[in-house]
Formats: sequence, C-alpha cells, structure tokens
Amino acid sequence: MLPGLAAWPRYLIFFLLHNCSGDKGFIGTLKFIAAYCFCLVFDPCIHYEQLSDRQRAASVHRGNTLKCDQKDLVTPKWYRFTGAAGTMMPTSCVPKYYCGTHAPGWLSGSHRTSVGQVLNGKVCFHWGGSCCHWHANIQIRKCTNFFVYKLERTPVCWLRYCGNAGFGMWQTLPFVPVEILDYSHVIFCFV
Repeated sequence: MLPGLAAWPRYLIFFLLHNCSGDKGFIGTLKFIAAYCFCLVFDPCIHYEQLSDRQRAASVHRGNTLKCDQKDLVTPKWYRFTGAAGTMMPTSCVPKYYCGTHAPGWLSGSHRTSVGQVLNGKVCFHWGGSCCHWHANIQIRKCTNFFVYKLERTPVCWLRYCGNAGFGMWQTLPFVPVEILDYSHVIFCFV
C-alpha cells in the first residue's frame, strides 16, 4: 500500500490508479475498484503546435532556405497553419522549390466541412515531373474556425508541408490582357 493513501484526494487516487480505458475491474495489487475515472481528454482543436513561418507559405520561393520536415517536425503531432504560413494546406500542386524546400507538400483532396470530424488525408510532394512523387498519410480535423493536421514525418528529406498563404489567388481572379508586345507574347494583369 502507498504511504498516506487515505489522505490523498479521491479524484487523485482514481486518476493514478485507474487506467481510464473503461476497465472497471481491480487495479494491480491494490484491488481497488474505481467507481469513476477522471481522464484528461485530449482535444486537437486546443492542443496543437503552430506552423507560422513565412518560408512555409506555398507562394514563397525557397531562395537560400532549405528545410526538411523529416528532421524539423516532432511527429506524430497535431499542427495548425497560422500567420504568414497561411490558414490551411493548399489543395492543388505547389511548384517545386517553394515553401522553403525542394519538394513542397499539398493536400490531395478537400478539407472536411463538418466541425469535429476527423478525415484521413494524403499529402503529395511535388518533385521531378510528378505532383505526387512522394506522399504522406495524415489526419485532418475541422475545428470551429480552422483546421488542424496530424502530421507524420516526411518520407525523405527536403520535403515540407506547406501553408496556403498567397497561393491559388490567380485561380480565382480574372485575366485581362493589357498590352500585346508581339503575336507570341501577351502580358496579363489582375483586376
């Protein structure tokens, strides 16, 4: 028996002695039957790490930066894209050499729309002639106003999960030709 056990608060005894898995039987050699189990509930919408680095944005060329999520991320863990990185993963192929790496990662598929549901997803990494040369399996959860992603280490180095900051804007804006220099070149601008 543990010294002074009778003086410990009842909830602390339950927490320390019960395995919180639903098993209400005897616990170890103490033969203690738990009537209640106080488990700490892990909510990825509250407990996540932020990815906010500007170099992680899909619209930013890597320049002199070369990062690798195989080495840089502590995984598996829940992450949220924020700040200069964007608010979520892009859902279309990101050009090579963007997002602070050689082979940028993007979500192949769509984001869940129902709050609280977890979706299995596939992140593709663009390299060579393929938008999905490598891939990683992840989980996505829709929180009230944002998404969180349970990320795994990337399959090899110089791959990185990207945020959507500044990416995909051209897909929704109309193109308007403003000047024709010759018959083979047209300059476009956004309106």
